Amino acid sequence: MAPLEIEDKPRFSHRAVNLDVARNWYPLSDILRTVDIMAWNKFNRLHLHVTDSQAWPLEVPALPELAREGAYYKGLTYSPEDIKQLQSFAALRGIEVVLEVDMPGHTASIAHAYPDLITALDMQPEWKKYAHEPPSGQLKLNSPAVDRFVERLLEDLLPRLKGHSAFFHTGGDEVNLQSYLLDETVQSNDREVIKPLLQKFIDRLHDRVRAHGLTPVVWEEMLLVWDLALGSDVVVQSWRSKKAVAEIYLDCGHGQWLIPRSPSPGSSASSSASASASGFGSGSNDTAVTAPPGNDFRDYCSPYKPWQEVYSHDPVAGVDEERRVQVLGAEVHMWSELTDDANLDGKLWPRASAAAEVLWYGQERLLDADAHGHAHAHGRSSGEPSIAFASVTRRLAEWRQRMVARGVAAEVVQMAWCTQAEPSSCSMDMTRKPGGA
Repeated sequence: MAPLEIEDKPRFSHRAVNLDVARNWYPLSDILRTVDIMAWNKFNRLHLHVTDSQAWPLEVPALPELAREGAYYKGLTYSPEDIKQLQSFAALRGIEVVLEVDMPGHTASIAHAYPDLITALDMQPEWKKYAHEPPSGQLKLNSPAVDRFVERLLEDLLPRLKGHSAFFHTGGDEVNLQSYLLDETVQSNDREVIKPLLQKFIDRLHDRVRAHGLTPVVWEEMLLVWDLALGSDVVVQSWRSKKAVAEIYLDCGHGQWLIPRSPSPGSSASSSASASASGFGSGSNDTAVTAPPGNDFRDYCSPYKPWQEVYSHDPVAGVDEERRVQVLGAEVHMWSELTDDANLDGKLWPRASAAAEVLWYGQERLLDADAHGHAHAHGRSSGEPSIAFASVTRRLAEWRQRMVARGVAAEVVQMAWCTQAEPSSCSMDMTRKPGGA
């Protein structure tokens, strides 16, 4: 066999899948299988969003009531042994498991065990005033009892993470101002009152993380919304603002999961409702409801993100050249409002595979200058480097088949005829408007 040398290295050090296992629970076997598939695709981190307002499936021996009361059902939890097995399994495949325990928001599930720690708990029917999703509820911000709870939680959890990961994600997204008006330790929704209390909360939280040899990670709001003074070691994960550069959402475009609410008696919506209004559910207590205007049941981040859009995403687009070194990488996010173990494969793969290739090579190495200057990728003007989608499609379709052969229920990339025909046979000029000459 002839001597062969392969020289290759990833463009980004952080190439991750974020899996939300709180809103819907996943068997450990499916998480392990996902880690296996991640390794085939050269991802190197699993961001496990392991708690949220809807459920607390993470077992904490020092606080046994948390998972006992906060999980959806007995057994739908992750024990310390489960986490250890996941860490070891992932490490053997070159993947680091980064746990996220989101706080102070997204913590309503704590109230099942410790109701006195949570403010604005499940404020129905006006939950939207106090949260981005039901149920509302977040940790009280100036409570000694909350401080003791957080200390006990981290003293139990963090020693079991050190040695397996360099990071611990403390969340920090979507902190709701109105909730603190109901918090007897704050009694205000004034940003100027809340900001120093939030700064104190985060400082103590991150000091505890550092004390265990881990680097804190936060969602972008801590910096961009609250303008907190974060340590120079803190990793900020962008996701929603115009400054967000490195996030790819795979759960978008599958429809609204919230149920349209029946109009209240006497409201204009109630008086205009007719017998033809859409009805949800089949129980005898269900009432007719008026569909959204234009029957718009899209989710907040619609439309669906096809693999071509994922592949076109450049994590450093719009970032000044000298600042690009600060971009560690990107994640594909699988939030689980409408995802569980039954449909996980098709939602992740092969779109996550497209992201993995971009994160390994970087768009700079993937862009192929087209001889005629046509824009194969949307958003690129004539004459700019463009993505040669014909070759990418065939490569991804073949890779998808390999994953399917290994038991992965990955979505189709393209119909077989196109992958067997000439590359130009299934092409279309995307720069022309429909019906254009």
